[in-house]
Amino acid sequence: MSKQEPTVRVGIVPREWGDFKDEAVEQSLLAQKLGFSSIWVEEHHGNPDYLPSPLVAASALSQHVPRLQVGTAVAILPLYNPVRFASDVAVLDNATGGKSVVGVGVGYRGNEFEAMSVPLKERGTRMDESIELVSSLLKGDLVNYRGRHFSVTNFRLFPRPLQLPGRRYG
Repeated sequence: MSKQEPTVRVGIVPREWGDFKDEAVEQSLLAQKLGFSSIWVEEHHGNPDYLPSPLVAASALSQHVPRLQVGTAVAILPLYNPVRFASDVAVLDNATGGKSVVGVGVGYRGNEFEAMSVPLKERGTRMDESIELVSSLLKGDLVNYRGRHFSVTNFRLFPRPLQLPGRRYG
């Protein structure tokens, strides 16, 4: 029995966020029509070329292109409370019927961290704690965690995502 060859999948990052309703939706619809597999939303704050809320934008776009996976490329995880982030990821995954892909990054733009009252020098430790917490929450674990930046006691996430955390894209 031969092993099935992997398929190359191609996605787009819709542009023209200044007119999100028209341009981003139009580009996403075209991507779906042309056979692309996914759409991706980038996060930056205080910049007209990016959106500050990629999970919200991905959820909105997903309602127009139900055959495509939607994802973040990337969400700046140290800027979020991990419980809020995991909650939003679970809602996105449910809204897309299990077609979400969430990419996270540590961030690097000092003005974004300053605007969110998060010290840039803490981004690494916040990222580490957030990854641990978000992963546990998305798995459905009852979470008890005490870290340098975040503390969670006897908390279980609802709703749960449709996908299992850590699933590889594709």
